[in-house]
Amino acid sequence: MIKLKESEIMVLLEFSMSPMDKGESVSSYVSRSLQIISESGIDYRLN
Repeated sequence: MIKLKESEIMVLLEFSMSPMDKGESVSSYVSRSLQIISESGIDYRLN
């Protein structure tokens, strides 16, 4: 178990993205989403 400082908060978040109205190729939308997440500085993992 990870011991956190009193001022630290741990959050588990899951989301999915399905741009159904953008046609067959959605790679640019997925790429932009990943760029935003990366630039946020938040640790993340893709599955």
